[in-house]
Amino acid sequence: MNLIRVSLREHQRNGVPVRTGNQLGKTVPGTTYRCAPGGPNDWVYIYAQAQMWPAVCKVLGRPGLPLVDRELCIVAMLAVLQAPRQLYSHLRGALHAGAGESDVRFALTQAEAF
Repeated sequence: MNLIRVSLREHQRNGVPVRTGNQLGKTVPGTTYRCAPGGPNDWVYIYAQAQMWPAVCKVLGRPGLPLVDRELCIVAMLAVLQAPRQLYSHLRGALHAGAGESDVRFALTQAEAF
């Protein structure tokens, strides 16, 4: 709970989840993501250290995560991993799934800190 207390407080104050990513250095991206069934309070905060990231990716691959959100998560991950060919493919996939330019920009901004 300590890692997400600020996000929870701001969500409670403003009714909108805070999407700032983590600023803790050598960790994988962590932020608030929309989850099923997609209502106004259906969000999940994901934070994982590098050794935990494969398990998080396995969960992201499960049915129920909207395709556009899955693609945006993968875009951020591939940007961090500096995998340009795969990144290009998933950028196209995200746009095809319905992500807007601002959504893609946000995902890439989250990856910049890493």
